[in-house]
Amino acid sequence: LNQFITKRQNKIVCLHVRDGSYRNDFNRKSYRNSNIEKYNRAIRYLTDKGYFVIRLGDKHSKKTKVKNRYFFDYPFSKFRSEAMDLYLIKISKFYIGTQSGILDTAYMFNKPILTTNMCELFCNCPRKKYDRGIFKKVFLKKNKKQVSILNFMSASYKYHNPDNENENFYFKENTENEIYLAVKEFEKNFKNKFKIKKSGIQKKFDRIHNDRYKNIFYEREDYQNSLINSVDSIKMIRMFKASSGTLCNSYLKNNL
Repeated sequence: LNQFITKRQNKIVCLHVRDGSYRNDFNRKSYRNSNIEKYNRAIRYLTDKGYFVIRLGDKHSKKTKVKNRYFFDYPFSKFRSEAMDLYLIKISKFYIGTQSGILDTAYMFNKPILTTNMCELFCNCPRKKYDRGIFKKVFLKKNKKQVSILNFMSASYKYHNPDNENENFYFKENTENEIYLAVKEFEKNFKNKFKIKKSGIQKKFDRIHNDRYKNIFYEREDYQNSLINSVDSIKMIRMFKASSGTLCNSYLKNNL
């Protein structure tokens, strides 16, 4: 591995973008998947800033078209293994990814995390104080009109239950520019040792977010679709209460 990362071994960034290859779920909950090509501009930004970007994932994932000596499409290398997955995240400076299982490994190693293409608003929000995220665009299926993140937040629990298929809404992934702006904002804060505090719009979003989750706790649409009767309700409540991150300024200015 050293032949690839020797010059920048102290500035590694791990990137993981969920697609349908791992669980073969292109046609089931496909809104959880995203296109790695939308991250190209962000990758170039990081490599220009002196980082070595390592893309994580399954060997059946889509290959990228990025041609950069400081970018490593690791899933297709002879070095790929589960042990190496752990090692790469452990030695990284920070982690950029989507809401997928490997994200928990980055949390386990206490890495600063930027979550992109979010599609779950309550059960998997940015956890640590300086973690950030950007949410996918939300649309109504019946008329294809875009729904603001606040209106989506106000929808009943069954639309936020990760065990359910989302019947009334569909999602569009973040644009290449949205991802770039989020990465730029996050890297700037990382470089400043996270001295940049939450802005007014971030604090406003957090208040609305927290208040909505408290209300969801008391809502009883039906037995199956109430938070308190969810199989993982206690786990979800604990995770939400322990979360202190927020969404990126660049996202909230255009979507709140």
